[in-house]
Amino acid sequence: MNAIQAGYHFAGVLGINPKGQTLNRLWRMANGRIENRRREILELAQIVWSLGSLDYESYLFHGIMKDTGAGGPVLVSPEMQARIDEEAEKLRRENPHLPQFRPNA
Repeated sequence: MNAIQAGYHFAGVLGINPKGQTLNRLWRMANGRIENRRREILELAQIVWSLGSLDYESYLFHGIMKDTGAGGPVLVSPEMQARIDEEAEKLRRENPHLPQFRPNA
């Protein structure tokens, strides 16, 4: 990609006209927008995983999620765990070259 293509690419990410902008400025702004979008996606994922315990008012005002259980194990039903184990075993059989993780081994 040459400089002109890169400039249009970054302007497209930003949704702006690149006229009058330097490539460096477009690149910095585009990276800022991409980083911010990633943060938004992570926040949405946190909200989805903590629907029952999220203090929405605190999050909307302060932008901080409390009591989300982040860092703890993901709890699933026994039926879902059986499906996960079955799929993991299928992947192990089909891909014997993959490293094996055995907890408490």
